[in-house]
Amino acid sequence: MQLEGKAVIITGASSGIGEATALRCAERGARLALAARRAEQLEDLAQKVRAQGGEAMVVPTDITKEEQIQQLVATVLERYKQVDVLVNNAGFGIYDYFTYANFHDLERMMQVNLYGVVRCTQAVLPYMLRHHSGQIINVASIAGRAFVDQQAFYSATKYALVGMSRVLQLELSGSGVRCALVCPGPVHTPFIDIVGEEKLSPAVKLIPWLKAEDVAHTIVRAIERDSSGEIIIPSISRPMVALASAFPTLARFIVRAAGGGKSKKDKNH
Repeated sequence: MQLEGKAVIITGASSGIGEATALRCAERGARLALAARRAEQLEDLAQKVRAQGGEAMVVPTDITKEEQIQQLVATVLERYKQVDVLVNNAGFGIYDYFTYANFHDLERMMQVNLYGVVRCTQAVLPYMLRHHSGQIINVASIAGRAFVDQQAFYSATKYALVGMSRVLQLELSGSGVRCALVCPGPVHTPFIDIVGEEKLSPAVKLIPWLKAEDVAHTIVRAIERDSSGEIIIPSISRPMVALASAFPTLARFIVRAAGGGKSKKDKNH
């Protein structure tokens, strides 16, 4: 799909991967709908887009709220008369050892990382299916394909997103609508500032870190290639993902050997 003139909704657009994706889409002539809770940051981004000659509208949206998502899509259709691409990028993570993790944190992550994606996708799919055209990009994580310590709850949300996306890809076959799943490794974004880099497993730190622009490049390339599959980046992490799927026992041994997989009690002694 050529992005020139296409209407693109990006959730979590106020910073990090969402912001980088918006700027890259704008460079290719897309008309943007920037969605996130932080209106001020969205306005700043929209000004950057417009300063480069692009078109962007700001729609402050909490994707845990069904009515706000419906309003987002209605606003985009009213102004742009179409919805061509949805980038489900909004998400967050809270890391801790399973024994000490707060169940409320899991509920909050599920509301954004999975339910928010489902709500947004179901809001745009009827339009896309009627027009037999469209691209959905779900931004998951390597945490939804492999496993390390302190990520049980976060991984649960991303594994669920991976599973949902795979079934959606199957069901959309032949419809003209595509769904691509992007699973990045660790990325230098405000996400890591919230999580706390000290909570990252040593095994994760062995993977080359990405920049937000790297993920944005992958997302835009998936749109332009009409992708309907799974993309894992960086490529060097693909063997680890394959190992975790095929030989989970061996993968656990490697994670522990790298310094992960210990309990909080073990870490403190």
